[in-house]
Amino acid sequence: MTGDPDFFFGRWIISSGQMNVQRGVGYNNPEADRLVELAAAEREPAKKKELYDRLQRLVASDVPLCPIYHDVCLYATRKEVQDLTLDPFFKPSLEKAWIK
Repeated sequence: MTGDPDFFFGRWIISSGQMNVQRGVGYNNPEADRLVELAAAEREPAKKKELYDRLQRLVASDVPLCPIYHDVCLYATRKEVQDLTLDPFFKPSLEKAWIK
């Protein structure tokens, strides 16, 4: 959703993750927790990708959940609306928008 895999892994996969706990997923894998924490803290893109690749392989083999739906946000505007952007949560940001 935000372009950063931690938005998903840090909520759904880590054992203390908000959605893992609140939604009753109950996934608990110490190696997954370790990889989530390492990947979230890593700043070098190649190393971060490698950690998330390992994490994805681990989660794919464990199959703690199976998403069947992902919400898509559609926004339509007239051609006169300029510079309308979406924030990281896909909500319209009107700060720089203007009508031509």
